[in-house]
Order: sequence, then structure tokens, then C-alpha cells
Amino acid sequence: MKRHRTMIATVLAILATTTTAHAMSKPAMFYNGKFWKTFGYARNSADIPMCVMHSAGGASNFYVKWTPTAGMAMEFWKASWRLPEGTEVPWSVDFVDDGTKAVSTITAKAGWTKANTHGIGTSVFMSVVAEDQREFLRLFGEADKVVIRFPEGDEPVWQVNMEGSRKAAVEFTACIQMVQQVISKQSTSPVKPTSPVGKSAAPAKKKDDGSI
Repeated sequence: MKRHRTMIATVLAILATTTTAHAMSKPAMFYNGKFWKTFGYARNSADIPMCVMHSAGGASNFYVKWTPTAGMAMEFWKASWRLPEGTEVPWSVDFVDDGTKAVSTITAKAGWTKANTHGIGTSVFMSVVAEDQREFLRLFGEADKVVIRFPEGDEPVWQVNMEGSRKAAVEFTACIQMVQQVISKQSTSPVKPTSPVGKSAAPAKKKDDGSI
């Protein structure tokens, strides 16, 4: 518990002191498992704090990302994909229990694409709306396997090992809470009051409108 609190204090300090000059800062690691990692950026390439869960499969990657501006989204990336930005890509995600039974399925009629910032491959994104995020993270943590399908193309089915996903989801939630805490502290900082008129402006005469 002491180690975890020390890590929280360190990450909060990084988030609180990072400026716009430190875009795409070094990630702070929350969890580093065999199949899943959870980490946070004080500033991503868009100069916004970000929390990430990531499973690497060689030339293909599965991410869950969150920022305070865009919310939560799933991202599927493959090095060999070459899709124009904005291409609509239908796909489905099965959360599988005990390797055989799909306990829940998410279907996207139109995920959107974006070229990788490093110029390699293409990513497909799908937002997870705010009211579904808690249930999504529960399913994510409890699944034994995730099966990803792209029904309109010839991309093979992806199968993702979810060992460690519960811990990854817990730390992902902690990362989000830390970012929100920093933003909350920054937004409540004292602000010097301003005025739309100069100090020499004469006060307006009070109009008698019959009120008590």
C-alpha cells in the first residue's frame, strides 16, 4: 500500500508540473503484466494527459485510451494496414469467459480510422460513451479472452489473452482519477477578478422597479 501511495504521489507531481514544452512526455507505468500494460502520459502528442491500457501482439496492438477531452476509446492498430483517414470500419468485440462463452459483445457499425503518428500502419478507433465505461471496464477485467472480428474485410480474427486484465483495468481507473484530481486542483486555483469597465467609470443610478 505504501509503494502504491508513493507512485500516486510521483505521478501526480509529474502531471501537475508538466508544461506544454514537454509534449509526449515519458510514460509513467502503473502496471506491467505479461499480456497487458497500463501507463499514463502527463502529455501525449496532442499535449493532453492520457491513460492507456495496451496489449502488444507483434505487428498488431490493442489499446484502450482515455483523455479528459475525448473520453474513452478502443484502438486497434496493425502495421500492414493502409486505410485512408476517416474510413468506416465495422467490427465486433466479444468478451469471452472460460475460453468458450461470449458473455458480452460490442458491435461497431462504423469505427473510424487514423494514420499512425509515426507513419507506420493505420489505427481503427471506437468511442466508449461515458455511461457505458464502468460496465466496459468490468467486462474487460473479467474476460478470459477477447475476440475481435472485422466482418467486411479479409482481416483474420484477433484473439487477445486477458490474463492480468483486471489489474490493468484497476490501474487504468486509478490513472483516470489522478488526471481528474490534477485538473480539479488546477481549475480551483485563485483567479484575479476582472471587470468589463475601467476603474474610473461612474456607478449607474439605481432604477426603482417597484421591487422590495
